[in-house]
Amino acid sequence: MKRLFFMLFIYLFFTYQLAGAKIGVFDFIDNSGYKGKWTISRNIPQLLVDKLNSAKYSTYYIKGTLTLEKELLKKELMKYTNLINCDLYIMGKIKKFSVSQIGLMSVGIGGYTRYSGEVVIDYYLINKKDYTQKLITVKKKVVDNNLGLTFLGGPGVDDISETLLERLNRVPFGSEQFFKTVIGKAVSQNIKEIIKKIKSNFSIPANTVPRIVQIEKNKYVYVNIGKLDNVKKGDRFVVFEEGDNIYDPSTHILLGKAVNDIAVVEISLVISDKLSKAKIVKILNNSILKPGMKLRKKRK
Repeated sequence: MKRLFFMLFIYLFFTYQLAGAKIGVFDFIDNSGYKGKWTISRNIPQLLVDKLNSAKYSTYYIKGTLTLEKELLKKELMKYTNLINCDLYIMGKIKKFSVSQIGLMSVGIGGYTRYSGEVVIDYYLINKKDYTQKLITVKKKVVDNNLGLTFLGGPGVDDISETLLERLNRVPFGSEQFFKTVIGKAVSQNIKEIIKKIKSNFSIPANTVPRIVQIEKNKYVYVNIGKLDNVKKGDRFVVFEEGDNIYDPSTHILLGKAVNDIAVVEISLVISDKLSKAKIVKILNNSILKPGMKLRKKRK
């Protein structure tokens, strides 16, 4: 009975409501033995931050790693709270990150090679309230008949040509090309799985992304922000579209997305908690406004 009560307490503790919560993601520890050019101890947590933000959660990348010993952990986190005070912190240990050849059938029966990309990560979810940790291990394995990416080590490494090795090392981590590879698919599935686990273990409300929801006679727009967002009459916003991903040319780390400004609008009426009407003040570069376009607060 005591054990049942304890397990129930732990479950309820990790599913508490994090109103307006912030998530901080630290660098991971790489224990995989990977020897390629990607810095996966940073690339993977940065990708996790990007995907959590895309899912409308306030998430921040924090450079550096944490000790997981509770007493030392508390002291280390105290240093970072001066920089950014989060409610949930995430750190990880990459246990496996590899691509290998897993089969070669004989030519006589229509032989072909198959390749496997596998990513195994221990994620540590750390509750800032009392530094309690929850360990979640995510394993994802992808098999493909066409992508022979054995450059990461393991079986079949001698079967890969140097030319292909050089090409693969030039693939930016997190790029469209990266996600077409077996290892890219395994990373993507791993990230998606941990985000599901975070959502199921922590009830974290998504933030509203300010957007145009309707256009009226090309003079006004309705936007999905209002009283709850502290919007006031006279506030100005820039309407923009996101463009291509931008990567650091040296490290291939995803830095963000290009931004194309479309127009400037000014709030003329705050209608409700989540709806306001805005006047179109200026159209930039002969652009066309469309529902769904994002807004950011214009600096004075």
